[in-house]
Amino acid sequence: MIDKYLKENNLIIVEAKYKKKIVNYMNNLDKLVSYKVMTLAEFRDNYFYTYNKETIYYIMKKYNTTVEIALEYLNSLYYIEDKKYNIYKLNELSKLKKELLDNNLLIFNHNFKYYLNHTNIIIYNLDIDPFYLEILSKYKYNLVEEKNESKQLDVLEFNTVTDEVSFICSDIKEKLDNKIDINNIKIVNSGTEYINPLEKIFNWSNIPININNSINLYDLEIGKNIINYLKENLTFEEIINKLELDTNILNKVIAIFNEYAGLEIDKNYLISMISYDLKHTSITNKHLNKAVSLVSLEEVDENDYVYLVGFNKENYPRIHKDEEFLSDGMKKELKLLTANDKNKIEKHNLKKLLYRNINYIITYKLKDSFNSYNPSLLIKELNMNLIKNKNINYNFSNFFNTIKLVSEYDNFYKYGTISDELKLLNSNYDIDYDNYDNTFTGIDNNKFLDSINKLSLSYSSLDNYFRCSFRYYINNILNIKEESKDEFYMNIGTIFHYVLSKYRESDFDFDKYWNSEASKYEFTFDKLVLLNKLKEELKYDIEIIKKQENYSKMDNFMFENRFSISLPNSKNKDVKFTGVIDKLIYSKYQDKTLVSIIDYKTGTLHKDLSNTIYGIDMQLPTYLYLVKRSNLFPNSIIVGFYLQRIINKDVKATLNKTIDELKEDATKLVGYSNCDIEYLKEFDMTYNNSSYITSLKTKNDGSFYSYSKILNNNEIDSLDKIVETNINNALNDILEGNFIINPKRIDNKDIGCDNCKFRDICFKKEKDFVKLDKHNGLDFLGGDNNA
Repeated sequence: MIDKYLKENNLIIVEAKYKKKIVNYMNNLDKLVSYKVMTLAEFRDNYFYTYNKETIYYIMKKYNTTVEIALEYLNSLYYIEDKKYNIYKLNELSKLKKELLDNNLLIFNHNFKYYLNHTNIIIYNLDIDPFYLEILSKYKYNLVEEKNESKQLDVLEFNTVTDEVSFICSDIKEKLDNKIDINNIKIVNSGTEYINPLEKIFNWSNIPININNSINLYDLEIGKNIINYLKENLTFEEIINKLELDTNILNKVIAIFNEYAGLEIDKNYLISMISYDLKHTSITNKHLNKAVSLVSLEEVDENDYVYLVGFNKENYPRIHKDEEFLSDGMKKELKLLTANDKNKIEKHNLKKLLYRNINYIITYKLKDSFNSYNPSLLIKELNMNLIKNKNINYNFSNFFNTIKLVSEYDNFYKYGTISDELKLLNSNYDIDYDNYDNTFTGIDNNKFLDSINKLSLSYSSLDNYFRCSFRYYINNILNIKEESKDEFYMNIGTIFHYVLSKYRESDFDFDKYWNSEASKYEFTFDKLVLLNKLKEELKYDIEIIKKQENYSKMDNFMFENRFSISLPNSKNKDVKFTGVIDKLIYSKYQDKTLVSIIDYKTGTLHKDLSNTIYGIDMQLPTYLYLVKRSNLFPNSIIVGFYLQRIINKDVKATLNKTIDELKEDATKLVGYSNCDIEYLKEFDMTYNNSSYITSLKTKNDGSFYSYSKILNNNEIDSLDKIVETNINNALNDILEGNFIINPKRIDNKDIGCDNCKFRDICFKKEKDFVKLDKHNGLDFLGGDNNA
């Protein structure tokens, strides 16, 4: 239908996916037609303005914000006029727009409005904001919408996503057997939960498929290298010369760098901006010429055979929420579509697309491995014909059939379920079910040793090893990394530690250091709100820490100090034990060096060191080990080793104490102190009833209360020796290739499996557990009755 609008002097405004179809169509014509096709965003940019990296940088620096937030500002300014609004945020945006105009930071296409006066504008299959209709009313335009008659639609229900994809595979096999062109077979998918099943089952079925998976440059080694080179102050030209890239990727990197030509941008902001660009620049998998393709619903044609999968409430129709930078209240003020308006349009457009004269097979599932799903509400609304228990022809993949049979055996032995699939597949395949041996059979130790040039051990890697040596093997040798924590909180930790490493500097400016570090990361608007609250909490905590340090005579500090100890071994390998200690406080005392060790924590404090004897949870003791072997502190005496909790927002109200007093209590050091008062009072002058260290108090006779965590010098030395023994034992076992499955169990708690993401790999059995005795505090030192 759109063909008739591809005429001279026509401007057609369509969705991006329609534009792609039109361009492909025109490329196959044997004549030239002078017309333009634009998306609404392209029309907007030409009608109003565009911007460049200088504009983005200006906003980032002005508000000390991220690239994402700067773009939110810029993309909102299109709709802002130079007038007084009744909403504060809109007035602030109006001021910003004027500021950008005054500084010539917006780029205009001055010929575009002249062009519009001499053309016909077609708005094709596009619902647009009243804001744009008001603009278009100045020109000749037509709103064109495809009309399709309603028809009876079938929808197929499947129990699982695997069943759903299996049916599609079997049905495609039949079509291919009937000589249907594979390039005319399309799958419409709006849910990420289908990517993995489609890849696996189509591969097992030997059906080629174009998934169109892409990966951004930031997640590749190339992205990490570029950021590291920028941190080293290399120029763009030097970075290009260092990188070894194929032409395609090289051109993408050069295109990114060219946008910054001639601009002077502060290093931290530049890194943030380049990081954003790398994250939004992708490379795609090789496209197969003969394959089933994943497409959008808008891209299918009348001669296609289309499988619309995942017709669930969670996917169809797409739901818009009032959570954008411009709220619905602001959008009404600006004559823009609200979330409710967009939801109505989504439903209307989906109906139109479904009623086209196209060969649809529509399916949905009730669950996958992780979630349950609901049928789309449109099934009832459109009176679709629901078909359940659709038969699957298991003739498309022998490999898949054996996997399916195992799954059916699982259901039989777990729940006593005997399905038709079990009967069918069991009569055709003979498999050795439930006979898996999970025993680690070892590795070729000579090859393993040859593969090791340098080996670096740390508290965290040893903690993995002692919890379960196979866990260490997977995580630290094979480098199959465990799922990382929320990136936001990891970035917060990095920012906190950086600022906390600077607060003793004579010219310390909290905001300066916070902003310089925070600008390296990109935070969404909701995370920025939380970030600002945490910022104020940290600022308050630093004041508490400074106050606490007035209780001490020790006045020398080291922050974020990296220690590295060489470990001798029988295999003559270069092995180092490393660690970074957040804070060391030290001073000379007679002929000795007194040292206190402090590690910051933003979450729950793990105060129990009773598993140190087993090599588990021994972070503070490993810091003790590192300090005692360092040449930084000659003739050292360890006064104490502690954890300190930062960000104490959840303090509970207590009688006779203010919130400030409660926060000071919550920020006290938690750990073990040297019981030698001669040394302890140098670190904490209030040790009699400490304002610095939790639960440290003496009786009238000068002895410590039983709840005080104290150790004598011999016990501290013994703890150090235990850590040394654990490290040496682990190193010897690692170099011998001892990586058996041996998760530890203490007091009926499976601590070897705590937070381990490799359960699906090891298939641990009861016989694999190593049962260990529970210790009471540090009783294994032969002392520490007060622990």
